Amino acid sequence: LLENAHATSSQSPQFLPAATKASIDVTLVGQAGMIDGTDPAGLALRNTQGEMRMLTVDLGEGRILTLQGPFSIDTEGYVSGRMKLRIEQIDAWRNSLAEIFPEMAPVLKTAAGMLSALTGGGQSATIDLTVNKGKVLAAGLIPLGEIPPI
Repeated sequence: LLENAHATSSQSPQFLPAATKASIDVTLVGQAGMIDGTDPAGLALRNTQGEMRMLTVDLGEGRILTLQGPFSIDTEGYVSGRMKLRIEQIDAWRNSLAEIFPEMAPVLKTAAGMLSALTGGGQSATIDLTVNKGKVLAAGLIPLGEIPPI
């Protein structure tokens, strides 16, 4: 469990709003040596398979994102998998992300409208995500972006 966590990358000083709470429940196949320190690769995740039982990011005010499903990381560090993404408070997420990425505000508005339409105007939605060598697709068709190699 993390509290008051900030997500950053080399491309963006902060790519998600600060999380009030974040937790992860993940199983890594054949990686017990990572935990007990006997794996010669240490904490390296390349060439790994697993199951994301639950990744939850809570930004407060009901803005909750949940991700779950099987995944793999190849020898080059690219993630692949089929996951379910649940978003609570769609409009609040849109507003938070638009503050960080103002140039993406029109795309975020369109995406939020589509998600809301899927639920008949509701503020929560679950979508299927497919990740293939880092390329993220919603419903297997709509490109959302890329995850750089780990």
